[in-house]
Amino acid sequence: MFDRPLVPLLLSFAGGIIVAHSLLPPSATADLFLFFAISLSLFAACILPTRLTCFALSLSFFLTGILLSRPAAESSLLALSDTHEKLTLQGVVLESPTILPGEMARVRVHVSGVIDGGHIQGISEDIRLTIYGHTPFLEAGERIRFPARVRPFKNFENPGRYDYVSAMKSKGLSCTAYVSDGRRVVPMGRGDLPFHLNVIEALRKPLRHLLEQQLNPRNGALYKALILGERQWITPDIRDLFNRTGLGHILAVSGLHIGLVALISFLFFKTVMLRAHGLTLRVDVRKMTALLTCIPVIGYTLLAGFQISSQRAMIMGLAFLGSFVLGREKEVWSTLALAGLIILF
Repeated sequence: MFDRPLVPLLLSFAGGIIVAHSLLPPSATADLFLFFAISLSLFAACILPTRLTCFALSLSFFLTGILLSRPAAESSLLALSDTHEKLTLQGVVLESPTILPGEMARVRVHVSGVIDGGHIQGISEDIRLTIYGHTPFLEAGERIRFPARVRPFKNFENPGRYDYVSAMKSKGLSCTAYVSDGRRVVPMGRGDLPFHLNVIEALRKPLRHLLEQQLNPRNGALYKALILGERQWITPDIRDLFNRTGLGHILAVSGLHIGLVALISFLFFKTVMLRAHGLTLRVDVRKMTALLTCIPVIGYTLLAGFQISSQRAMIMGLAFLGSFVLGREKEVWSTLALAGLIILF
């Protein structure tokens, strides 16, 4: 336990997350108490004997897991929808729409305001917007205004059912909204994307346009799924072919893709550096190769849209490469615990 402190810290942090999701309702008073308790446990870790420091740190990580995973307060949009059948919203498109059968589209939108009688009420929430019919052409970063019916996410109460509500909350979505006709969605020019989304879109947009220009729609859809992680262009017949051959997971950028990028990059950098005989005498080739491999791993993850599955794979890959850089590659449990902590955080 004391030789590998990251392992108990990971278990404590994960335990705090489970407790927060299972037992505790939202409460500002509880959040203040948790913050005070975390500060007290960290202070205790600084003054207690070494053998007790790990227990104090474990307590602080347990409480931090609770604090960071507290249920969010009720959505302001849902509160407004109780008094309005339809709301006029404005916001910024956060990612390219997912095109669905039957002239439907689904898109993630950051709502910045609700328009009521000429006045704009400021709001900051991410929602899932579904558009029925006459789907407009939308791009990430585009500012739009639209009338919509706002509804909470709901689960089907079947045994063993998919927890749709928790899945949407884990993606940071507060509610869902519906527009009955895409012609009611009014484009209003470019909006402000968060910095990391601006970087991601700047990397992806030129390659997306290149694939659209150079390939036919069928091949373009396949390459956009494999390289950019954009599966919304995959038609049901292509998806069915992959599923029937047991290769459906290839269409989702995850550990397989990141692992291949890391492996090929590592072998490439190692081969190049071993040919520079003078360099091999001055630096540790394995450590330098692992450090250089981090660059394409991070770059490809951004290019693939920085989705949750690719984020997990990137973090695990970087933790493994970091163990080579630090000369701790034999500390497998500590490496896994570090990756787990970062992923959960």
